[in-house]
Amino acid sequence: MTILDLVFTAYNIVGTGFSIAGGIGLAIKKYCKTTAEELFKKSFVKVVKQYASDFADQTDPKTVEVDVNLLDKVITSLKDDDIVQLTQLSGSEKIAKITTLFRNCIIVPNHQLPTMDFERRIRPIIERVIIDFYAQLPFKQEAFNQIVLEFIQNNTTEQANTDSILSDFLNEIEQVQIEVSERISQDIQAIKEDTEKIKDDNKEIKQTTGETLDAVREIKSLLDVNTSTSIVAKEHQEQIDYARQLLKSHKPATAFELLETLKKRTWKDASDDLKFSILTNMAAAQFALNNE
Repeated sequence: MTILDLVFTAYNIVGTGFSIAGGIGLAIKKYCKTTAEELFKKSFVKVVKQYASDFADQTDPKTVEVDVNLLDKVITSLKDDDIVQLTQLSGSEKIAKITTLFRNCIIVPNHQLPTMDFERRIRPIIERVIIDFYAQLPFKQEAFNQIVLEFIQNNTTEQANTDSILSDFLNEIEQVQIEVSERISQDIQAIKEDTEKIKDDNKEIKQTTGETLDAVREIKSLLDVNTSTSIVAKEHQEQIDYARQLLKSHKPATAFELLETLKKRTWKDASDDLKFSILTNMAAAQFALNNE
């Protein structure tokens, strides 16, 4: 398991029938001139320093730091961990497992917290590290689509495998269509009284999603597909879903921070569906913060 596998598995951000980590790894190396491991370490150090004040009741926040050498060892040790076992855990169990992995990398001098309490305190920090790391991935590079496509082709030698991958994508998009309809219905009650407009938008989303399904079926029949567009759309949806989880967990500030990062990164090229999801959930976060 690599750091990319770990992060994607944490929030069920995985490809169907194959791993997209390899394609993203190539994009990071080519466009960011670095590695996923280095990007993760950068996010880890930055976020720990940023939220050191969370331990002000235990120590001077200025003394909170990261044991970089131990962090390197933990990241390297991931290759010996079984990703299948992590995948089988629930969402909260995954974060708990990841928190335990990186617990000793965060140094809080002289704290008196029991192990369980300490892990509970650093779990939100680990979640923010993953969010920050995820935001740095080169999903918006124009050539990333081609890189992922080449990775798929290079690792899928048989026609039957390619057909299976595309069928899996089709099924996954259909599932997303169902989830979008269900979640929009839930959000209608949570956001504001302008239900008629939201219902109209919901119909538009269903229509747009239907057009997307037709396009994917046509691509599948020709077997000339750039599948990374669907991957990126799924990644965006995963972030929207995670923001909703944060809202349900009474963490509107963190949810708003994630959504604002997603908006800045995608707004220029975002679809109407994505813009709608971002804005409505940002509104829900602001409403929860009493910022009507």
